[in-house]
Amino acid sequence: MPSRRSITTLVVIASAAALLLSGCSAVKAVTDVQTKAQACVSIAKTTQKAASGIPQAFSTFSTDPSAAEAAMQKFHDEFAATAANVKNPTIKKLADRTTTDLQTLSDAVTAAASDPTKADALQTAASTMQDDFTSIGKACS
Repeated sequence: MPSRRSITTLVVIASAAALLLSGCSAVKAVTDVQTKAQACVSIAKTTQKAASGIPQAFSTFSTDPSAAEAAMQKFHDEFAATAANVKNPTIKKLADRTTTDLQTLSDAVTAAASDPTKADALQTAASTMQDDFTSIGKACS
């Protein structure tokens, strides 16, 4: 069973990602030429929506790890779909790296659900995700 610290870290990362990116929401929809602000809005909207289910899913990790696995995979899939449509090169690079690292985190959640001794890898992946969303937040501010 992953440690309470690992689970708490994931919930904090999801919440922090949504908060870091929420300041970008006042820009209009993406056009053919995408500004950095427009790319940030796209990422922020997806992150806020996709991360919303993570706290609930992880609150029951010890009794229902499959909910946490599904929530993380959904977060990855929705973020990846948005990242694929980002056209601004600065944000695209960060979004692509985050997509890869989100899959690593999702895989780590699955592994930890099956084998509690893999909680350290989960902690490492969560830390990497926190760094990724911090980088996006800085680039978007």
